[in-house]
Amino acid sequence: KNLLFDFLRPHGSKLFALLILALGLAWPIVPNDLIASRAAAVVACILILWISNSLPYHATAFAVPALVVLFRCLRENDHSPASPQFSAKVVVAAFFGESTFLLLGGYTMSAAISRCELEVFAANALRYRLGHSPKKFLLAVMILACIISAILSNSTAAVLCVAVLEPCLARSDHDSKFAKSLLLGLALACNVGGMLSPIASMQNIISVSTLAD
Repeated sequence: KNLLFDFLRPHGSKLFALLILALGLAWPIVPNDLIASRAAAVVACILILWISNSLPYHATAFAVPALVVLFRCLRENDHSPASPQFSAKVVVAAFFGESTFLLLGGYTMSAAISRCELEVFAANALRYRLGHSPKKFLLAVMILACIISAILSNSTAAVLCVAVLEPCLARSDHDSKFAKSLLLGLALACNVGGMLSPIASMQNIISVSTLAD
């Protein structure tokens, strides 16, 4: 009894969601419309998983296209149940457009840069070559932030460039004008860099996808 309770306590929401899905597929919810009944069962299952947080949010999100294709929740042009091949094409087109690939590509590159600690290498190089000149160092940080913003995203650029500034900020006083200049310059450079490419900010990605439609 205790073993069963210990198993059901963390997995109860998942089992309940699967039960609702199975019942919705076995007994149609919408009369005389099998496809709508399948879709309603999938929606109910996903809602339970989402609200209970029994799965990570990204795992629940990726379960949606899989269930839609598996249980044939879409229609063909003649209103018949769509084939898995047709459903897969529709779902992939909806989930993975050009803007989505741009966004995922930026996150992938930022993860690779952080993993290889390239921002630490850039920080050491800037401090070694320009540490004696505060103005040149500030200008170099701003240019670096603009370039990273255009290649990755302006939010990622701000996080990575903080690694460049962290040693300087740690040695500065709280009221240091140079420290304030570095932070303001970084923010300004990331804002400017956020307008240089479609991937530079989320607003650009949304605008590009909207204009494409």
